[in-house]
Amino acid sequence: MIRPEFVSDAIEQSPDESLVGHYGPFLLKSAFQPILDISGTSRKIIGYEGLIRPHLDGAIVSPAVFFPAIDEEDRFFIEWLCRALHLRNFNLFRRPGQQVFINLDPGSYIDLARSIREVSIMIERMATVGLTPADMVCEIVESRAASNHVLWRLARCFQEAGVTIAVDDFGAQWSDDRRIAAIRPDIVKLDRTWFKAHLGDPALEQKARAVIDRFAESGIRIVAEGIETELELDFARACEIPMAQGFYLGRPQLSDSWPCPARAPGNELVFG
Repeated sequence: MIRPEFVSDAIEQSPDESLVGHYGPFLLKSAFQPILDISGTSRKIIGYEGLIRPHLDGAIVSPAVFFPAIDEEDRFFIEWLCRALHLRNFNLFRRPGQQVFINLDPGSYIDLARSIREVSIMIERMATVGLTPADMVCEIVESRAASNHVLWRLARCFQEAGVTIAVDDFGAQWSDDRRIAAIRPDIVKLDRTWFKAHLGDPALEQKARAVIDRFAESGIRIVAEGIETELELDFARACEIPMAQGFYLGRPQLSDSWPCPARAPGNELVFG
């Protein structure tokens, strides 16, 4: 696949002021799904998960089409391209105290020195657009690591720079207790299938609460993913889970459809 050497050369500003990326014939856009504080009676947006939405010939295409089309040697490049897009687009509408959650695929990281160098470059670039490491959550997805050693060192590098570390989709594939023990994340996101499998059976609900309590006692903050009904939200609150996301709370929204506060002060990003 034809691409530029540097991530910055694959990004351009669109007429609506959002940033888009280019990879071969694909146009890459950011979408953001809200993550809410559900600990109180109100539902306050505390952050957003950045999601990539590939387009081909003007139409959005499934990740199942885009990701297999990526050349193996370009996977590292695409990781950093998506991260740069989400950070810069998030900066257009963020509110004080909100964080952006950005996925990291551990299968894309083999060269430790190169990976750590990219973290340093990212931190420098964040400063130029008014972002700090504290604005970002690095979300390690559930896939297998190309190198556990590189993953652990990279996670520590992010944390030492001031970036929050999350383990995504706990209970699915490689997001298990061993990964959590090795990485020592700040946040654990519960896989939607794992969470829903424990709902409705008192014995299983008790097992889920025990796992959630164990994380909380270790100082790990928890996010319930895939909340789609009031019943699921009630269960999350009953388990004293402080944060949640899902279609019931807000769907992903493309960056080019926001009311951008930078252009229209006072506008808030609204999801439904």
